[in-house]
Amino acid sequence: MKLLALLLSLLLSTQLFAANDSVGIFHRPEKVAILVNERGEGARLQMLMDNLNAGKDLHVINEADSIMLTCGRIIDAASCTFSFLKGKGVLIETNPRQLFATADLKELGIESSEKFETIFESSMGDYLHILVADGKIHFTASKKVLGRSPAIAK
Repeated sequence: MKLLALLLSLLLSTQLFAANDSVGIFHRPEKVAILVNERGEGARLQMLMDNLNAGKDLHVINEADSIMLTCGRIIDAASCTFSFLKGKGVLIETNPRQLFATADLKELGIESSEKFETIFESSMGDYLHILVADGKIHFTASKKVLGRSPAIAK
């Protein structure tokens, strides 16, 4: 009975320490999709959306259709999907699996007033760095190859 009580208390307490965010990178030679979910008021995705002057939703595509940003939020959670196709402003590498993308904020119809920077990293080694500065938004991402460290030095 004590063992059962101990296991139950461990199970319940692990939820208290669960991560408030998750990031997943889906890499193909011609396309990269990045999904980020985050809980908490004032969390990084919330701050990114504030910086991009987004309301509850953000949906923008660059003129070349190579970069698409889609985000949504409620008071205490936010989720974004960033999609990239090879083309203007996007470099997709396959060995190692990396993405480098830059878009002009005005081309996306976004006005950002200040510099913003954040990093997401998953327990599986997926890595995303977002930088908003000088009228542009920059994405750097890498997908860990099993058995190796992420390709981009932090």
